[in-house]
Amino acid sequence: MNRVHSPTSRRNASRRPHHLTSFSQLQAFATAAELGSFTRAAAALSITQPAISELIRRLEHDLETTLIGRRGGKFALTMAGEKMLPHAKQAVAAARRAIEAVRNEAPSNNFL
Repeated sequence: MNRVHSPTSRRNASRRPHHLTSFSQLQAFATAAELGSFTRAAAALSITQPAISELIRRLEHDLETTLIGRRGGKFALTMAGEKMLPHAKQAVAAARRAIEAVRNEAPSNNFL
């Protein structure tokens, strides 16, 4: 039986190494998407606009898709970006909760 491999088949998906998406990439994407601007996202996260652009560009490269359409200063989420946004927001929120949980614990040098 001959099988037709789609672009998302395992063989094609393994053609290059998978990269671990960083918290910073997801945070940059979610913030830019929510604020509708790389510049406003950069200000909100206290980093430069080129840094926001690079984080999102790396995320798009890792995912092999465009998340944000850019044209002449215009900004719009692609279909992939629309799908990614709730997951990115959820991941960022979970990471923030984890950080707060650790910070709110009394300092302890005891091991379990």
